[in-house]
Amino acid sequence: MSILPLFVKEQMKKRAKAVKYANNNISSSLDGFWLGGESIKISLSEQVNFISSLVKKTAGVEECF
Repeated sequence: MSILPLFVKEQMKKRAKAVKYANNNISSSLDGFWLGGESIKISLSEQVNFISSLVKKTAGVEECF
C-alpha cells in the first residue's frame, strides 16, 4: 500500500524540490511517477548524493513532513 495518494500533487512537487531529488518532475500519476517513464529521472551519481544527504541528515526531509 502506498502513502503517496495521501498527498496532493502540488505538495509532492514542493517536497521533491525541497529535497532536491532528481529532476523534480512528477508529471505522471501521483503514485507512479517514481517508477520511470517520462517523469522523474535520476542518475547514479545524483542517487548516491541524495542517499548521502539522507545519511548526513542534510537532505531537508525533516522540513517536508
